[in-house]
Amino acid sequence: MHHKHLPKLEAYGFIRWDKNRHEVEKGPEFEHIRPLLELLDSHATEFTGEQP
Repeated sequence: MHHKHLPKLEAYGFIRWDKNRHEVEKGPEFEHIRPLLELLDSHATEFTGEQP
């Protein structure tokens, strides 16, 4: 499996990615993007067309 975005998110410190164990966790800079992720989540049906 090839990942494009995980290395970038890790480089910015938003996540910690253990490639060998296939695990992702919040990184030290995660709180900087939390509001964006919450906004996207709250409007997910607008993007996907799915009903809640």
